[in-house]
Amino acid sequence: MTDPLKSPQAEALLKNRDALQALMASPEGRQLMELMNRQGELPRAAQQAMQGDPSQLTRQLAAILQTPEGARLAQALRRNLPKN
Repeated sequence: MTDPLKSPQAEALLKNRDALQALMASPEGRQLMELMNRQGELPRAAQQAMQGDPSQLTRQLAAILQTPEGARLAQALRRNLPKN
C-alpha cells in the first residue's frame, strides 16, 4: 500500500490551508478525526507532526485507513479533494 500522504493530491492539499480546513470540517473529515481521537494518541502525534516529525501521525492514519470505516471515509474525502 502506498503512503496516502505522499500522493500528488495530498501534497497539493497540504499546501492549501483553506482547502485542508474545509476538507477536515466536512462530515467525513470530522469522522476521521474522531476515529483518530479514539486511539488516544492524536494530540501527541499532532504535536510531533507540527514539530517536524509526522511519522506517528502517518502510522496512526495508515492503521485507520486499513479498517473498513477508515477506507470508506478516505474514499469520501478523495471525492471531495479540490481539483487542480
